[in-house]
Amino acid sequence: MTNHDEDDVSFLDIRKEDLIPVPPQEKVWATIGENLALEYIDWAVINGMATQFDDLHKSNQPKSETHVMCKLIALVRDSVAEETKAKMINQFKQSDWGRDEFMVIAAVRYCIGRKTYVVSDCVDWLIANWKNFEKSTRDVIRGDLEWSFEEDDRDRAEKREHKKLGFDMDRRQWERVRALWGNDK
Repeated sequence: MTNHDEDDVSFLDIRKEDLIPVPPQEKVWATIGENLALEYIDWAVINGMATQFDDLHKSNQPKSETHVMCKLIALVRDSVAEETKAKMINQFKQSDWGRDEFMVIAAVRYCIGRKTYVVSDCVDWLIANWKNFEKSTRDVIRGDLEWSFEEDDRDRAEKREHKKLGFDMDRRQWERVRALWGNDK
């Protein structure tokens, strides 16, 4: 690598043969339709001209209107892409419980009717976190459990072997969650 005088920026000059030619008028790199919507865009031309804009800027050389327009289009595209990515990440990070707290509902629905220790673990977890859930999530759980209690009552009345809420000890656990309704104003 050669050492350059700090004030000497001649190494930044772009040789004419390295310049990407400004697209001729007959070369279409973007079109806008009659409804003022973007119909076509040639990203290879835009990216090339935007890169060339950067090189021309560094060497303090003049830029064409096409260079400026392509640089602006590339900047807007990159900005929109970053904002969109951030929104999507935030959408899925809105809650530790998943988008729209789906994982809370999924966990409860999985546990309803199980005949294992998972029922008491789920109930303990629900009670500990109840006030942290959105009202809409609590309403879905309440609806699911009330329906399950109705089904379980029917199963018991008809002396079915399988009961919607599981064994008696499982039903008692779900009754602990049901007691939350009185405190859920």
